[in-house]
Amino acid sequence: MSPETARKAIDFFLHPQSTGQRAEVGLSFFGGEPLLELDLIEEIVAYLRSLHNRKRIRYIATTNGTIASPRLERLIRDTGMELLISLDGGEEATS
Repeated sequence: MSPETARKAIDFFLHPQSTGQRAEVGLSFFGGEPLLELDLIEEIVAYLRSLHNRKRIRYIATTNGTIASPRLERLIRDTGMELLISLDGGEEATS
């Protein structure tokens, strides 16, 4: 996803017609391995913060749990991001 597409999606997502009067909304990153796109995720977080929206944003990422780095750790701590670990694979992965 391009940063421009992400900003448009966020603008739609945060529009009052989309979220109503909810005080908290969740933003999930999934598909492939989203944590390979840390630049884009950080850009999305920065854009959301620049909007000074009054809604609390919960950040959630679905990952296979194989990527770790100090940069990712900072992102998780800074945003309170929740990680959903997917456990999947072919039969040879379970044998």
